[in-house]
Amino acid sequence: MRQALSRLTPVTELTMEEFLADEQRVAASKYYLIVATEAAIDICNHLVARLTGRAPNSYAECFNILSGEHFLSPPLAERLIQMAKFRNLLIHRYVDIDDSKVYHIICNNLDDLELYLAEIAAMVKMRALTIRKEWFYAQSIFPAGKGTPTGLPAGRPPAG
Repeated sequence: MRQALSRLTPVTELTMEEFLADEQRVAASKYYLIVATEAAIDICNHLVARLTGRAPNSYAECFNILSGEHFLSPPLAERLIQMAKFRNLLIHRYVDIDDSKVYHIICNNLDDLELYLAEIAAMVKMRALTIRKEWFYAQSIFPAGKGTPTGLPAGRPPAG
């Protein structure tokens, strides 16, 4: 019974020794860390493509571009770059991974993913408001059905 209950205990409530002793938990943690990091990378690639029309050459470049476009703070971008590099190690050099590093990341760095989502959401919302303001301004100058010089269509405002 104790063993079954211990599987429900969050990693952050375990000592490093307890975590390292549970091979199944270590393996699952690595997998979930890969999945979470890849989700962050997928969001980054999508935004970079939409904002710049480019395809980054690497995950590090992707987060740098988002930072340069003011979608991410530079310190967070740097931490996400490090997370992406660690993901590469988990995927390609898994035998070299120090499992205590996985424990450390889970206990100390997963908040970076939540902060990433918050920063992205705030910037997307700000950009949507800017587009809506531009649309309303254009509608006040140009008659309906004539289009606008900004490329925004006449008629209904854009979603956002």
